[in-house]
Amino acid sequence: MKQCTVAEKAGISDNYISNIENGKSIPSLQSFSNICIALSTTPAYFLLETIRTDDVPKVLIDNLKLCNDEAIEMINDMVPKSDDKSPILMYNTHRKGGIAVLKILICDDDKQIINQVQSLINKIEKEKNIEFSIDSHTNADFILHENICYDIAITDIEIPGISGLKLSKKLKELNPDVIVIILTSFSDYLDQAMKINVFRYLSKPIDINRFNKNFLEAINYYKHISKEIVIKNYDEIYRIKTREILYIENKKHGSFIVTEKHKFTTNRKPLEWLEIINQPNCFVFSHKSFVVNLQNIINFNRNVITFKTSTGPLEVNCISQRKYLEFKKSFFDFAGGIQ
Repeated sequence: MKQCTVAEKAGISDNYISNIENGKSIPSLQSFSNICIALSTTPAYFLLETIRTDDVPKVLIDNLKLCNDEAIEMINDMVPKSDDKSPILMYNTHRKGGIAVLKILICDDDKQIINQVQSLINKIEKEKNIEFSIDSHTNADFILHENICYDIAITDIEIPGISGLKLSKKLKELNPDVIVIILTSFSDYLDQAMKINVFRYLSKPIDINRFNKNFLEAINYYKHISKEIVIKNYDEIYRIKTREILYIENKKHGSFIVTEKHKFTTNRKPLEWLEIINQPNCFVFSHKSFVVNLQNIINFNRNVITFKTSTGPLEVNCISQRKYLEFKKSFFDFAGGIQ
């Protein structure tokens, strides 16, 4: 979306956006809501610590974080509720310390298990100062009638209604980024679970330490897969997830951000993007002119890095001899698990 289009839809001028970015103007609550409406999003999206932007400047986000709860609710009331079922638009608009609430699903036919899991999550909520919105069901058929996007789902496999695996598949249709944790007494479904890319497969009875460890890992992983940046490509505005990035290549007056489908020209240098993205375990220099995303690398040697894409492996000459050993260490540190 063009910057002038955003300004026109929001009913504000390009100069006003520039003044906000330069710290010369403090946006009103109405301006906040108008920008949200123009970009078809919610205040909670801007309040995510993971977002960084060019055309909705960081100053705007910083000012929004200074708003009290009453002001946030006023902005929410001014932003029309959308029927769109995308995860961003359906994202819970409550917050705690400037961080949007994570929506959790627990589905099990055993109410004692549901209560135990909910108790463990509530304890993590208090200890880690993270807020959750938890839904629980003893029958998976609810998903056939409700289009709800969840961030993390914890489900048994053999439950009344559709199976836990079919539930997981439906949840991923609604939100491809949902993190699924299978909690079951049956090990026969492991292969099927892996095919739908479940995050963890835990057995019953619940091992409390293992559950806590894996749930915290799920939250951490969520931060990585949901993190987004907004970039300006000439006068167009694009919002992309950082996990879509293959690499960032230096150029004379900025850099290219390369994804599987696009090559964006930006006026920021790779080092600036590293600071904006702020995922040091995932994004590293493989060459003085290249920053690569370890999440999308499947192989490498001293000359070539191979990236995974939906159309097959992509080989790029983006590694230097000088950086090789350092890059190799970063890769194997990452392969051992996202920290």
